[in-house]
Amino acid sequence: MDKRVRGKPTDGIVSRYINRKISMRITNLLLKHTPDIHPLTVTVLTTLLGYLSFPFYFIGNYIIGGLIAQLASVLDGVDGELARAKNMVSDRGAFIDSILDRTVDLAILFGASYYSMIYLGFHSPIDTLIYLFTISGWIMVSYLHARIELNLGKETAAEVPRFASRDVRIFILFIGSIFGYVYYSLIATGVLCYIYILIRFFKSIHK
Repeated sequence: MDKRVRGKPTDGIVSRYINRKISMRITNLLLKHTPDIHPLTVTVLTTLLGYLSFPFYFIGNYIIGGLIAQLASVLDGVDGELARAKNMVSDRGAFIDSILDRTVDLAILFGASYYSMIYLGFHSPIDTLIYLFTISGWIMVSYLHARIELNLGKETAAEVPRFASRDVRIFILFIGSIFGYVYYSLIATGVLCYIYILIRFFKSIHK
């Protein structure tokens, strides 16, 4: 395996012990067989794959929807690995990747929420609030990290374990989808997000 291919210190537990085991092998294959491929190309292709999760949840095929979400999460590490291996890391690339990741998150969440509402019957006003709670939690975790880096200049990996990172959230939804607990996995990720947000927020302002 190419020693230049590596993960990031901000990797969550799922990325570190599961996703990277796969993505780094893919990255090595790309470096060997398609060395001219640009990391941004991989970013776009991974994003398009992630979007496919929505239509499968929409038509009621929650297992495929969850599988695609997890596969996109695994492949999401490849563009960064390529960029680091080829010394092509840039703020522009990180910005594009971050924004496209949020759009994929929304596609996955909208799909899973729609499936829960239409096919599982969780469509009461309380259920709607739960969907909004979960969606906002996913977005707020990323926003919190961005504001900490911008305003406080602190490394987001420090002080608080990344137990609500994107890889963890998608993996929980993936497992929930495989076993038919889409609605409850959405609740679990939302709660996890806000627990993390509160801990990280107060840790940051009291340093």
